[in-house]
Amino acid sequence: MSTKFLSIGTAVPAARLDQPRARDFFAAQPGVSRLTARLIGAAFDQSAIDHRYSVIGQIGSGGTLFSEDGELLRAPSTGERNAVYRRAAPPLSEAAARDALERSGFDAAEITHVVTASCTGFFAPGPDYLLVKQLGIPRTAERTHIGFMGCAAAFPALRTAQAIADARPGAVVLVVCTELCSLHIRSSSDPEQIVASAVFGDGAGAAIVSSAVNWPGLSSDRFSCQPVGDRSSSASV
Repeated sequence: MSTKFLSIGTAVPAARLDQPRARDFFAAQPGVSRLTARLIGAAFDQSAIDHRYSVIGQIGSGGTLFSEDGELLRAPSTGERNAVYRRAAPPLSEAAARDALERSGFDAAEITHVVTASCTGFFAPGPDYLLVKQLGIPRTAERTHIGFMGCAAAFPALRTAQAIADARPGAVVLVVCTELCSLHIRSSSDPEQIVASAVFGDGAGAAIVSSAVNWPGLSSDRFSCQPVGDRSSSASV
């Protein structure tokens, strides 16, 4: 039987960031020049995004670790940001994983491998270990965490899951990717940072990848990357 992506699950935090409000908040930060304000307006308005979700709450809603009196954007230390990640990332990972499991037809007890990916925080034992504990996955399940691969981390995570399932018929792989990008927002005149502030949000996505059953699903036969310069085909699912 071929390896397939059998289900996808998602989870987002409760707080919703409305794009116009976030745009105005960043444009109003101290030291923002007229040119930077124009770049902020263009990036936010052309993003085709109405709203995003964040673990740090609604921007401009009052004094928090990240916002002073709802007006000034603070710059917490790496340790402070990571402490928030450690608290907020595991519940999102668990929720997305449960959603994917419910849609897949598999029970947690049938998971043989866990693959996790994230680049916006870290802790040990990692999210792969916590998912085994939280979901009741067998402790014999093999775990892999892919850290600090950036925006495209889901692709190496899914390729890893496919390689496992292809090599081990009967494997049932849980893949979970969780990012809390809003922990790293900051006021900046750098166009790349402005775009990042305009498009990234917080959330988790999960998938069940398996070669154990002949159920309907997305075939992963062509889920591969070509060497640089080879345009004969592209990664596809």
